[in-house]
This record gives sequence, structure tokens and C-alpha cells, in this order.
Amino acid sequence: MYDRNLTQVLRLTAEMENRAADGEWGVVQELDAARLVEMEKLSYDDGNDAKDKSAVLACLLQSNRTIATLAREAKSKLQLERQQLLQGKQATGSYQQIQGNA
Repeated sequence: MYDRNLTQVLRLTAEMENRAADGEWGVVQELDAARLVEMEKLSYDDGNDAKDKSAVLACLLQSNRTIATLAREAKSKLQLERQQLLQGKQATGSYQQIQGNA
């Protein structure tokens, strides 16, 4: 069950999770594309143990959930930063308008 392609899929998934934790979303996207290529190479013959398959799929699912959670958190943070930036821009505009009228 543990062939080279499966090892590569698991390695890429772990790297995706690490890069997502560091906020390196461009790298995560590149790693995901590479992972999809490796997943297409996986063999699903009947000789593989179902218990092993389940364990691998559970690992991949958990990592994907972690990455999705990190992505949602990053999106929320960016939305908050954008809102603060817009408020600062509005405050600056109001200040400049007041200064222009004085």
C-alpha cells in the first residue's frame, strides 16, 4: 500500500499544511496542483488493505480540514485589515477636508 506515490501525496499534504500555517497561500496552491498529479498516479488495486486505505484517507481529510480552517482564518483576517484600512482612509479624507475648510 505504501508506494512512492502515496508517500509523495502524504508529504505534499503535510507541506501544504505547514505552508498554510505560515500564510504562504501561493505555495499551497502549487503544492496542491502537484498533489493532484500524484493522486492520479495512485493505484487502487484490490490487493491493498482497506484498513490502510481508510487510515490514509482519514489523514488526508484531517489535513484538508486544517488547511481549510487556516484559509478561513486568513480570509477573516484580511477582511478585518481591509475594513481597518478603509476606515483609516475615510478618517484621513475627513481630516483633510476639515483642514481644507479651516
